[in-house]
Amino acid sequence: MNIVEYTKVFHHMEMEAKLFELKTSDNIYFWDIVRYDVFFFIYRSIQGEKDADVSNIKSRNFLLKVLGGLFFLINDLRYLIRNSGKRKYLVYRSSRNYINGEEVDIISNDYMKLIGDDCFVIESFNKHKDGISFNNLALSIYRKIYYTLSKSKDRYNIDSIVKDTFGVDVHLDKFIKVKIAYFRAERNYYRWLFKKLRPQAIFFVLNGIQKAIVYVGKEMNIPVIEFQHGLINYCHPAYSYPDGIEKYKNNEFIVPDDFFVFSEYWIKNVNYPVKRVYPMGNSHYYTFLPPVNGDRDEITFISADIYQKKIEVYLDYFLKHRPEAKINLKLHPNQKNEVQAIRQKYSAYKNVNVYYNEVTVNELFARSKEVILLASTCGYEAIQHGCNLGIIRDEMSYCIQDLFSHPNTRLLDTPEDILDINMNKPITTIFFENFKVDEFQRYMLELEKNTKRENLGA
Repeated sequence: MNIVEYTKVFHHMEMEAKLFELKTSDNIYFWDIVRYDVFFFIYRSIQGEKDADVSNIKSRNFLLKVLGGLFFLINDLRYLIRNSGKRKYLVYRSSRNYINGEEVDIISNDYMKLIGDDCFVIESFNKHKDGISFNNLALSIYRKIYYTLSKSKDRYNIDSIVKDTFGVDVHLDKFIKVKIAYFRAERNYYRWLFKKLRPQAIFFVLNGIQKAIVYVGKEMNIPVIEFQHGLINYCHPAYSYPDGIEKYKNNEFIVPDDFFVFSEYWIKNVNYPVKRVYPMGNSHYYTFLPPVNGDRDEITFISADIYQKKIEVYLDYFLKHRPEAKINLKLHPNQKNEVQAIRQKYSAYKNVNVYYNEVTVNELFARSKEVILLASTCGYEAIQHGCNLGIIRDEMSYCIQDLFSHPNTRLLDTPEDILDINMNKPITTIFFENFKVDEFQRYMLELEKNTKRENLGA
């Protein structure tokens, strides 16, 4: 069962079993809080994989983590005290790309150039040189302690529904209990944080599933706006809700008020029950090049932690049969712990360059005649940059099946297929529009007016 087929059945199960209507004992609609994680839990179970025990807090270094968490908590509090109530907007961003030697969030960068001076920023990948981090240790430890002390006796009774639908035995009760306990802990934290900061609006880039941020923002009547972070489509459960959800009143869903996307193209790919969607564009992704010419002679492989083994099978086969080829292997930001080992593996090959964050994909695509990947936003970027695209076809690659029939694309079912490089002149297609400065400025003026109106009690 590929990921598209699985998603269809999952959606049917959600509506047939009325999962969006289920509540906890304290009256929280819990399905939308856990559905993203449950979606992948079930899919991994179908594939025969096991999930780790997310409730386990035992560790030889636990005391060190607690002490480190306290240190960072003190740092967070000092930063909060200095900045509480002094900025109009709260922005959660993920600066994980290096451009010109600096860490940059390519998603929020356009917006921050215009409103940055009015923003209190929380970084997902902060080194704690300044400011506070979304993934701070203090919150992480608090979540686990909260779960340990939780006295909830709720039973969620999802296992039999999954068994009837997919024919697999799962044990979701504890898994869901942990996720909801974490949500409650995060809800407490964000209630405290937002009261301190008093933001007029919250902007965020998805990093994990920030349901508690959205929940508390809406609870406190603060507009919540999400920036498209990357690949979104029918198979991404954070943005893919089943047909028929219109019958609900939105209390069952924890989604932002507004959603800023890269272009009109992405709007048709999702069923996301937000109030408004704006194709604001993105100047980084908008960059495009004319189709491949004679100066572009490299092959770039795009990886991620979950795809690395399969990518290496194809790369190694290609390297064995095309030892003279110039090859790039671009790792994902989530592969930080693997970089050294992967570089060591290919250190004997002078024609293979392994990159982590030293270069951007834009720079690599400018030198590449073909890009090989499994499933990634980079597939769309490659086509917009005038490259040919090779998609390694497996169950997960179907999440970008809209690219399967593109003239630039060839599908790779076996490593042998990779040897037949597509030398056809590619067609450049625009998936990413340029950032619409004027439209965003109009949006902010309207947001400011609405905020003042609410403050006056109108």
